[in-house]
Amino acid sequence: MSDGRFSESKLPATLSALVERKCPQDELLVNKARLAELLMCSVRKVDKLIQQKRIPVIRLGARCHRFDVADVLAALKG
Repeated sequence: MSDGRFSESKLPATLSALVERKCPQDELLVNKARLAELLMCSVRKVDKLIQQKRIPVIRLGARCHRFDVADVLAALKG
């Protein structure tokens, strides 16, 4: 029975490698849509992870959120 949460056992072992291939090093901060694309999930799932405080978010304004991909991956794994 799945509760919809990410856990280390549910994350593919090569997720970090896939993200590193898709996300160049010069792309320091990404928006919500790009993060969803990199994590291979929906934007709504990213919204839920933010709401549950499972991933770190940088709030630049009321509707402007950015994410450090390395920090998000570390939060999801840990």
